[in-house]
Amino acid sequence: MTNTGPAHITPMVSVIIPTFNRAGIIKRALDSVAAQNFKDFEVIVVDDGSTNDAAVVEKYSGLMRIRLIRHPQNRGAAVARNTGIAAAAGRFIALLDSDDSWHPDKLACQVAALQGAAPNVRACATGYILHKGNRELTICPQPSPDRFKIEILFGCTISPGSTLLIDRPVFDQTGLFDENLSRLEDWDWLLRFAEAYEIMFVPKPLATVYASTWEEHSFANEADPVLQSIRRMTVKHLPQFRARGGLRLRQFRSTLFLESAARMYRKRQPLRAFGYVLASLWVYPFRNVAFYSTLWHSAVSLVRK
Repeated sequence: MTNTGPAHITPMVSVIIPTFNRAGIIKRALDSVAAQNFKDFEVIVVDDGSTNDAAVVEKYSGLMRIRLIRHPQNRGAAVARNTGIAAAAGRFIALLDSDDSWHPDKLACQVAALQGAAPNVRACATGYILHKGNRELTICPQPSPDRFKIEILFGCTISPGSTLLIDRPVFDQTGLFDENLSRLEDWDWLLRFAEAYEIMFVPKPLATVYASTWEEHSFANEADPVLQSIRRMTVKHLPQFRARGGLRLRQFRSTLFLESAARMYRKRQPLRAFGYVLASLWVYPFRNVAFYSTLWHSAVSLVRK
């Protein structure tokens, strides 16, 4: 572990940046943190077994209070975030993926919002600009707390890896990120968070998120880490929803089927993808117009290929 910057001052915010072989782009993330108008923070970069990221990180020791923690081998995003959280000294935890960036007033807006929030509001997310291929989309969700508890059943669309600021003691109640999930760890954590706490949204695009493409190897089903994560989500969360019954159970099951459909789509297995989509709609067909529009465009895209 490399420590740089003063260690005797307790910061308001601990910024956690996990990284794995991002030497070519992590500078963008670090520059955006250094440019924050709010300055009462520390940065903890968790190098998750990279070959060359550490050299880039150490160049920032003169610009801000920064620590580098190195894993000897790659252990995944959930483990890297948990390592950073465990080492954090700040009252708030801010997450930033190493390929994304923040706008200069991001932390200032969120800290002010959370400090003035109701007692049970223990996290804050912002809008963001999504770069996906040649497209740029501005996404600014702002559901009410009650509405968020419903929307989270349909998956994780708020890009928490780069938009979320969390009150540090929350992790004592909800636990850390599930280290057995190689995918969907954000969704899993937010489902647990929503059981006990409320989240607020700053309806401005204060982060820029660059959609990454998960490599499309032809995994055998039993070895596919995405499908393994879906199965673990099913085992972890379905019993509690089944015990309650009703609409929430159907919504959650529908989303699990859609996650499986998306994986089959990316693996170029259209018939299996179509089967999962049908199962999802059979369980819960009451999706919005945007969902059906996306489904149509995905189907057309697959046919054209």
